[in-house]
Amino acid sequence: MNILDQLRKSVTTDSESEALGLLERGKQLLDSNFYDRSMIEFSKAMQVHRKLASKTVADIYRDMQGSGDLSALISVGSSLLSMNPDNVDLANAIGNLCRKNGDWNQAISLYEHCLRLNSKHNYATYNLPATIARLELADSVAVQAIREYEQRTSFYLPDYHNDLPQIWGLHHDMLDAEEEDDSFELDEVTKKDFDESVEPDEVHWQSLFDYIMNDTWDDSSLRQKLILTLGFCCLDRKIADVAQKCFDQLSVENPKDMNLSCFYILSLSLTGKRQDAIDKLLQVLGKYPNDRYANANLGLLYQQAERVMQARRHFFITYKLLQRSQGYFDLEECFQRGDEYFERQNFKRALEIYQPLIPEIESVDLLNRIGHLLLQKKNLDDAYKVFQRALRKDRGNKVARQELKAVREAYLEMAETDLKKPDLKAAVYKLEQVIAILPTIKILKQLFIVYGELEDWKPQREVKKKIREMEEAELERQQQKLLEQAVQAEVRKDYKSAMTSYKQALKVIPKRGIFLRMVSFCEKNGKAGIVPRLTSLFNQLEEDYQLQYLKSFTKEEISLGGEPPPEPEKARRKKRKRRKAKPVE
Repeated sequence: MNILDQLRKSVTTDSESEALGLLERGKQLLDSNFYDRSMIEFSKAMQVHRKLASKTVADIYRDMQGSGDLSALISVGSSLLSMNPDNVDLANAIGNLCRKNGDWNQAISLYEHCLRLNSKHNYATYNLPATIARLELADSVAVQAIREYEQRTSFYLPDYHNDLPQIWGLHHDMLDAEEEDDSFELDEVTKKDFDESVEPDEVHWQSLFDYIMNDTWDDSSLRQKLILTLGFCCLDRKIADVAQKCFDQLSVENPKDMNLSCFYILSLSLTGKRQDAIDKLLQVLGKYPNDRYANANLGLLYQQAERVMQARRHFFITYKLLQRSQGYFDLEECFQRGDEYFERQNFKRALEIYQPLIPEIESVDLLNRIGHLLLQKKNLDDAYKVFQRALRKDRGNKVARQELKAVREAYLEMAETDLKKPDLKAAVYKLEQVIAILPTIKILKQLFIVYGELEDWKPQREVKKKIREMEEAELERQQQKLLEQAVQAEVRKDYKSAMTSYKQALKVIPKRGIFLRMVSFCEKNGKAGIVPRLTSLFNQLEEDYQLQYLKSFTKEEISLGGEPPPEPEKARRKKRKRRKAKPVE
């Protein structure tokens, strides 16, 4: 506590002495990880002596910069910010710390505070939209990440330039056909030699659209390819009316292709209906939030409308999505690369492509493939998540169910190894995963014991409750089966079999309703004399059941392997002490 030691020597007044005491108390609480309470002490010190408290907390914050304790840094920084609320750079810096610590909402609040003080703060204007997009980039890295997007002036479109020569060739054929029909007089420019790799000096866009529609009507795949290329070409050159016709026609023929809807909306924006286009793109993203073209072009439209913060948010989302897909806007192209590596049995490279895209994959077969690759690599956590996603997509997915069993067995083997070491904390995590896949009473009892060894009482109580629920559910099933047998025996008027089934049902769970039902059955059959004996039996069964309910679990009963796991030394010492204790007279 070098800062406070130096300060103690310079303290002269009573207010300084009182503030020093509060600061020392705050530092002690901070060192003990009581962050909220330390902030209270620092706040009290500021009220007693503002200048001394502010300087001291600033020194503590500066000394802690390299500690790596994010929670402590956030606590001290927040205290310092409350003392200096106009420090925009400090607000931005603490916002960065909150993001690293996973507190997105607090980070957003701090960046907003920073922008209220300085609406053009160099970094906060980028950090706020990056945080809203849940992207862990800050300051200069965030600025650099979307610089290319902010400098863009044209729409984000697929690469169509390789197909342009075919379009210009058709344009030339159209002009030749029109020249033969003498439908209009061609000028000297259009009569000269034609190079299909170069765009004509004058393009008759509407006529070209009509020519493609009429000339290729019998070949739908060729027509769609040509109309798509023409649509992209018109979007790039801001030929709004023809672009609209192209994407309207394609959307009618391919209603499930959301990218076509996105490009149609972009053509709408060229007619001056930018806000309508923004609203429609937001609707598209409401259904398909990971669409890369929609996010990128929505950011571009926002930027054109000078709505900078919204533009940057969607640029950051696009940046994150393209990181997942290694720069590909079209996921199918990305999947094709992964499939190529998989077929060449380069599973490592295939996984590198597949794994980041798991949240966007809809194909159950592909999810099964990825899960199997992860299971082979012993990446059990991710394999479990992938197979769970596959099952959500298709509840009848037999492959995923079978593979989940393999994941469960692998977790069990690892848990047994951890228990033998013993590494109880590691074992707990794996046993929890086993139970998440398929809970059994045996595994739950093992987890109960391990929680006890770790003295983690709250989860132990929850596990015990789960065990009782599962045991009772199993007993209920057994009892219901016996009651059905008793009813069938009653129908057959088989008194002996019915009584046997009733007694066995009571032994499973001694329920008063079943007992009264049995008594009624006895009275109907003229056996009222045995009711007192049955009452005595029922009372004894109730007492035994309650004792059984309170019985503790032992390692010998529930070990996963052939032998119980070794006890920690701490537990053995406790047992020795209990044996030495004398009974109270």
